Amino acid sequence: MLERNLRALSRVNPRLAQIIAQTPARPDAKFARADDGALTGTVGTDVERALASRRRPLDEARRFAQSVDPKAAAIFVVGGFGLGHHVLALGERLAMTGLVVVYEPDVALLRAVLERTDLSPVLGGSKAVGGASSGGAVAGVGGVGGRMNVAILHDAQD
Repeated sequence: MLERNLRALSRVNPRLAQIIAQTPARPDAKFARADDGALTGTVGTDVERALASRRRPLDEARRFAQSVDPKAAAIFVVGGFGLGHHVLALGERLAMTGLVVVYEPDVALLRAVLERTDLSPVLGGSKAVGGASSGGAVAGVGGVGGRMNVAILHDAQD
């Protein structure tokens, strides 16, 4: 799964694909299937932090996406990629007319998610949409050519 995602990402951002490939996955990330069949999970050792609803993460993502008005703005900024459910739901809500920019400071978590979730169809159609913050990744989801696209950019401090 990871290799498929990285191949797709490397078509538009080979440097970030390399950074993710070289970053170990978070050892404290735990994943399971929720009641609705979607991926859910937690991170943390002493105190676990849920990455999505433990029971119905797709419903949670849809509710989040429905809470925004696509006519109110063309760009929406989200803090955290998590498992990606809310990012993809928001991209679908925008009906390919807006852009979602996601800041994810934890590349190790991003790798752990990409090991378990096939995002290659959207990563393969990615467009570079902006910059990134030091040490983190920024993902953008938007509509280009009538389909959803995800761009993930990273500002590596080599």
